[in-house]
Amino acid sequence: MERLFLFYNKGLVNMYKKTFKYFFFTLVNFFLLIIIYFLFVITSSNFENVENWSFIISITAIILMFFQILQMYYRRIRYMDFRVWFIILLYLFMFGRVFLHAFNLDSDVFWDLMSRYPEKLLFETSFYILLFIQAIYTGLMLSSNFHLRERRELSDENDDQGDSKLLYNSGIILLFFSVPFRLYIDLNSIIQAQSSSSYMAIQQHVGLADDFAILVVPSILLILAGLPKNKRLGFIVLIATVSYFIIIMILTGDRRYPVTGILAILLCYGAIYRIKLSLRKSLLTILVAMILLNLLAVIRKVRTDSLTSLFSFFGIFKEELFSMDVIYETLAEFGLSFFSVVAILKHMPSSESYLYGLTFVGSFTSLVPAGFLFSDFHSLISPSSNTINKLEGYPVGATLAGDLYANFGWYAVLIAIIIGKLLSKLFVFKEGKNKNFYIVRYYSLFYILINLVRSSFFEIFRASFMVYFIPILIIMILKYRQTKQKNKS
Repeated sequence: MERLFLFYNKGLVNMYKKTFKYFFFTLVNFFLLIIIYFLFVITSSNFENVENWSFIISITAIILMFFQILQMYYRRIRYMDFRVWFIILLYLFMFGRVFLHAFNLDSDVFWDLMSRYPEKLLFETSFYILLFIQAIYTGLMLSSNFHLRERRELSDENDDQGDSKLLYNSGIILLFFSVPFRLYIDLNSIIQAQSSSSYMAIQQHVGLADDFAILVVPSILLILAGLPKNKRLGFIVLIATVSYFIIIMILTGDRRYPVTGILAILLCYGAIYRIKLSLRKSLLTILVAMILLNLLAVIRKVRTDSLTSLFSFFGIFKEELFSMDVIYETLAEFGLSFFSVVAILKHMPSSESYLYGLTFVGSFTSLVPAGFLFSDFHSLISPSSNTINKLEGYPVGATLAGDLYANFGWYAVLIAIIIGKLLSKLFVFKEGKNKNFYIVRYYSLFYILINLVRSSFFEIFRASFMVYFIPILIIMILKYRQTKQKNKS
């Protein structure tokens, strides 16, 4: 009885500690948001005395990112967590070019857009992005059940084998359904690129074929989840899938969804097989990441030049394999998304009116199969199409930060907190029976929603529904058939 009393008291103490930690960090995050805002007001009113705006922004961003990562580490948020990758990639895509500009490293950067805009606009955009990142981070951290649990909770020793088989069979069915669409799109893109010797000749595919093609990644995740005790076969599936995506990136130049697909599959594999990062594994991961980043850099170079042959690509890649310019190239390449937000702040509301939430409400029309009926409306509610491409004349993608400002102006900072909270509700991992199903759902959404760092909300809305509901529908149908057969027997 005494031992039970001590155990109960220890549980209460731990609960109070966690509650105190949660409220403490929540207050700190809101306090930082206020500090950043007042820092913006002070420096913006005295901008003529600011000598190096990009250096101030860079130092502020680095300190803020360091604090956010340190907080996640202290709260035991693991490397597989959506928040870790989303926040780090936000800094990379939003401030890559700003970092280079701050340290005078953008003199030879490709497609230099800094000189096209007044410095004060660049400065204000940077501070808005800092506020946006801190706001969405605050919202993300408001949920205490968001991260994947500790190793013992990921254990599948007591999992029902029937559920693992159900996931595996669902993955096989979804794979056979989606692969023809994936091959159709990829082969078309390869033919276009090879026939014209250029990646730029590839036309973007839209419609049901593209929707069904993205289901390849959820199918692979289901197969991995159905093989919790067959690590060797799971590793073969992992290597085969990653190799395919790498080959497609080389042959077509399309990198966004292949890269996020690789990332989602690798993290899902780590979650299912409970892989913890040791020093040796961390060093190996860094090496592989450097090679893949160099691969992306070479693809970028060939995209802007020409693709004479596959052998010429590997010739360039061999020379660049261990190039130390990879960090420079990565910041320059990914950092272009910053200018999508700059363009929106430049034109809204001076020449274009705010959309007042129309982007988010209107995205529901993308679920209708007859998208051609709403083509003009979709162009109107998409800031990237209506503002950046039309008024600026160059494609630099889109971001959630830009979408929010285009709809709500500076109130977007407050809306970002709500968006962060909603994202935390989407990424829920439940304990108990059939945990691997929730891991699959987690990384299927990860595969699409991580693209919010460089895609519009409208662009990812329909895809999110596809990867979320279609796998569930297949599992429900198979489950119903299993139950029906058991009842007959």
